[in-house]
Amino acid sequence: MKTVKGYEFDKEMVYAFSVSEDGERIVITAVNKKIPEQPARPVKRDIPKTGDASNTKALFALLGMSALSFAGIALVQYRKKKKAN
Repeated sequence: MKTVKGYEFDKEMVYAFSVSEDGERIVITAVNKKIPEQPARPVKRDIPKTGDASNTKALFALLGMSALSFAGIALVQYRKKKKAN
């Protein structure tokens, strides 16, 4: 036997009733109890992205390489000027 969705058979509580159909009496014994609903789990929400999604490590690495290149060029220019004098 199947039960209605959300119910299960309960052996402790028995309900008997009868239904008349075409002059014939049908006795039905229903043994059901409601399945308790499980509490809803908290909804995991995505945090909105509100900023720049660029890779800051790569940008700082590029900035450092640029600074080293600039310092190298300035050093070479300084040595050439000093040697010429």
